Amino acid sequence: MKLFPKFMVLTLAMLMLLTACGGEKTGISDDNSISPRSDLVIGIITEPTALIPSTAASDAQSNGRIVDNIYEGLLYVDESGNIQPNIAESWEISTDGLTYTFRLRDDVKFHNGDILTAEDVKYTFDECAKAGYSVEITGTFAETIAEDDTTFVLKLTMPSSPMLRNIAVARGLYIMNKAVAEQLGDKFSVAPVGAGSGPYKFESWESGQNVCLVSNEEYRKGAPSIKKVVFKFIKEASAGAIALETGNVDIYGDVSMVDVPNLQNNKDLQVSLIQGDYVYYLCMNQKKDIFKDIRVRQAIAYSLNLDELIMAVTNGIGGTKTGSLTTPSCFGYKKYDPVEQDFEKAKQLLAEAGYPDGITIEVAISDGSRKKIGETMKGMLKNAGINVELKGFEISALADYCTKDNHDIVPMVAKGYIYDADSELTDKVVTGTWGNFSRISIPRIDELMALGRQEPDDARRIEMYHEVQDIVHDGYHIIPLYYVNNVSAADVKLKGFKTRPDLSYHVWELSW
Repeated sequence: MKLFPKFMVLTLAMLMLLTACGGEKTGISDDNSISPRSDLVIGIITEPTALIPSTAASDAQSNGRIVDNIYEGLLYVDESGNIQPNIAESWEISTDGLTYTFRLRDDVKFHNGDILTAEDVKYTFDECAKAGYSVEITGTFAETIAEDDTTFVLKLTMPSSPMLRNIAVARGLYIMNKAVAEQLGDKFSVAPVGAGSGPYKFESWESGQNVCLVSNEEYRKGAPSIKKVVFKFIKEASAGAIALETGNVDIYGDVSMVDVPNLQNNKDLQVSLIQGDYVYYLCMNQKKDIFKDIRVRQAIAYSLNLDELIMAVTNGIGGTKTGSLTTPSCFGYKKYDPVEQDFEKAKQLLAEAGYPDGITIEVAISDGSRKKIGETMKGMLKNAGINVELKGFEISALADYCTKDNHDIVPMVAKGYIYDADSELTDKVVTGTWGNFSRISIPRIDELMALGRQEPDDARRIEMYHEVQDIVHDGYHIIPLYYVNNVSAADVKLKGFKTRPDLSYHVWELSW
């Protein structure tokens, strides 16, 4: 019995020494009692490609989830959707809408101790524009000026009403430390030590294993409760669910819908499922004669049962059917009810279009949800006299195939990162944009989208975006399918946890 206390002391000492960034969980205080943990292990399905803002723009599932915690922007959008000061404490917009002047705080420090200045902001905006990030944002940049350490001026080529919100939301405009970026060169994207000013500092990246961040104890908004966070790469969703149940990770944000019921029944876990900001929709190539006829497009819409499609593709809980191309959280959103399945009406429309014996069409797909959508559509459309031939591709080859206008129909998925119809609609409906795989070219749409971007009156902007959506909806130019529901799960003891619409993690809001 005399050996027991010595053994316990040695064990506790060993636990306290486990500080390497490998995902170990700690919770032992100096007096050998159990205290709230200060570490966190998050499982993510995809290893990031780089840890700089411009690479995080379109991938919240890997790069963005980490970058959000290292860097921060001039402004931010609060839970109510209002734009708030952040690195910039105030701003002015010229009466002609072409000049934005930002007054910066003078107490913002990068992780290496450097004071953040207007030169860093200018560098970030310039690099973002060079990278071609979100052309609807950077395409209107005319000039960036660092007037002095705390004054940054952005000049535009034309007024852009969404610009302030773009600056508040766009990851590509998170401010980087110019000196660090230039000093590190090629190493900057994989080891951005001292590069950000956010609540967490980059510590390490072990390829194939994890990325480790540690708290910024000098963060001007207060040191985070979580002192160490490990983003652990778990490439299989089923393995992520097992890691949650066994306690090897505290959060897993890429849960398969198949695993949700079991996780919901586990009293040691909390599961958060919400409607997300991604929408799946069908693009019908209207450069092809058959899809120039609205009756053919209508027939396809009337052949679909979205409830059954969501059941087949997402186990019934991974999607919310919609008739809209924009998301409810988007400025300019308009709600439309989905078309109800009616095979007889679909057959009638095809006959009226000159196809009484039906048609044969190709649906281009890739693995994953697109494949399931295509397979499910094939069975449904057959009942309306529409024969579907599936053509499978790797995702990069699919993009190339559709870019060359070889496709008939392709299921697409998109997200509006700025929560503004300017962003959510442009790449889907404007003539010549890359993502317009329906290949529609409607002068009135192009006119309205251009006017909406420059219109200063919000009510008028909404009217314009609603008219655009009416044209697309009434013409059956694109068929919306469903919003992707987001689900993640965590240790039931973790406070502040929730699934976010953009799949990100605000670790600074979490605690034990």
